[in-house]
Amino acid sequence: MKLLLLAVIVVSCLYTIMKVYISNQYTKKELPKEVSDIYDAQRYQNYLSYKAENQRMSMIVLVINTCFNIFFIFSNFYHWIDTLTNNPYMICLYTFLIMTIIDSVFSVIFHYYDTFYIEEKYGLNKKDLKEFIKDEIIDIVFTSFLMIMIMVFIVFVCENMTDWVDLDNMTYFMALLVMGGICLAFGVIVVIMNLLAYVVLKIQYHFADLEEGPLRRDIENMLVGCKKKVRRIMVYNESKKSTTKNAFLLNLFGYREFGIADNFMNENDYRELLAVLAHEVGHLRHKKTIYNYIKYVMGICGFFLLVYLLAHVSLLENLSLIVMQTFNISTINYYLIIFVISTLLQPIIFLFNVYNNYATRIEEYEADRHSVSLGYGKELIHTFKELSKDELVNVNPSPIIEFLEYDHPGMYHRIKAIEEGMEKSA
Repeated sequence: MKLLLLAVIVVSCLYTIMKVYISNQYTKKELPKEVSDIYDAQRYQNYLSYKAENQRMSMIVLVINTCFNIFFIFSNFYHWIDTLTNNPYMICLYTFLIMTIIDSVFSVIFHYYDTFYIEEKYGLNKKDLKEFIKDEIIDIVFTSFLMIMIMVFIVFVCENMTDWVDLDNMTYFMALLVMGGICLAFGVIVVIMNLLAYVVLKIQYHFADLEEGPLRRDIENMLVGCKKKVRRIMVYNESKKSTTKNAFLLNLFGYREFGIADNFMNENDYRELLAVLAHEVGHLRHKKTIYNYIKYVMGICGFFLLVYLLAHVSLLENLSLIVMQTFNISTINYYLIIFVISTLLQPIIFLFNVYNNYATRIEEYEADRHSVSLGYGKELIHTFKELSKDELVNVNPSPIIEFLEYDHPGMYHRIKAIEEGMEKSA
C-alpha cells in the first residue's frame, strides 16, 4: 500500500516537472502574429523573468509538499495519533489540525514571498501587510471550517451506518435509498459552503451597486430576453489588492450578480467594458450541449458506483483493514482513509479534469462568439491583449499544456477564434 501511494505521488511530481519543461521549451518559439504585438521587447523580458521566478517558487513548493507526503506515509505519524485516543472524531480532528498547521505555516510564507517580492517586483501587487494578513486568516479559517464540517459528516455517517441499516444484507434498492439520503444531506452542506463562500467574498471585498447611467442601461439592455436573470450589477475594490482587471458572473443557486473590478472601470474605455460584459451575458444565454450532458452522465455513473460499493460494503471494509494494517493503527483514521482514496483516485480525477477543462473552454469560446455577434470583437481582442500585457500572461502556451490544464483558452487560440468569428460575421 505505501509503495503504491509513493508511486502515485512521485508520478504526480514528475508530471508537474514535465509540464514546466514543456512550457519552457515552447516559450523559446516565436510568438504567432495574432499575439506578437502584445509585448514589446522589454515587457516580454519582464514576462520571462516573472515566469522563471514563479516556476522556481512552484518547484520549491512541489518538492516540500512531496517530501512531506512521503514523510507522513513512511513515518509513525499516524500510529502516534492512534495512541492519543480511540475516538474516531478526535483522531480525525487531531490529524487534520496538525496537517493544517504545517500546511498553513508554509503556505503563508510562500504567499508572503509571492505577494511582496515577486508580485511587488513586477508591479502586480496592491496589498499592504494588514490586507494580506486579513486575507490569509479568512482563507485559513474558512477552509478549515469547511473541511471540519465535511469530515465530521463523513465520520458520523460511517460510524452510525450500522445503526441505520443491515450492511451484511444490503440490497441494491436499500443502497440506493441510503445513498440518496447521504447525497441529500451532503447537498445541504454544499449549500452552506456556498453561502459561506459568498459571505467571505463580501468580507474580502467591498461591493457597491453600479451607478445609474449609460453603462448600466447598456448592460441591462444586453440582458433583455435572457431567461436567467441578473439581480444586481456591482463594482468591487480590486484596486486595494492587485492590478487585476476583471469582470465575473456570480451564480449562487439561481441568484446572479455581475461583479466588475474598479481597476477595469477606471482604466478601460466604455466599449471594452461592454465587450467583456457581453461575454458574461453569453454565459447566461448558454444552452446545454452534449458536453454538459456527458458531465451529467459521469456524475450519475459516480453515484451508481457508490451505490454498488455500499451494496458490497465488504470491499470498503477490506480497504479500511488494509490501511489500518499498513499504518499500524487500531482505530480507523478517516482523514487517512480519505487521503489514501483521493491519492489512489488521482488518475481518474486527472482524466475527469482534462475533460471538464475541455468542456469549459468550449463554453468560453461560445461566450466570446456572443460578444462578437454584438459587434464587440475588436474591443474584446484589445482588452484581452491589454490584460495579458498588464498581468504578464503566457499568451502562447504549449497546446499540450493548454489541453491538459487550461479551463480557459490560451490567448493565441482565443484571439484567433475571435478574428475568425469577426470574418464570418462581416
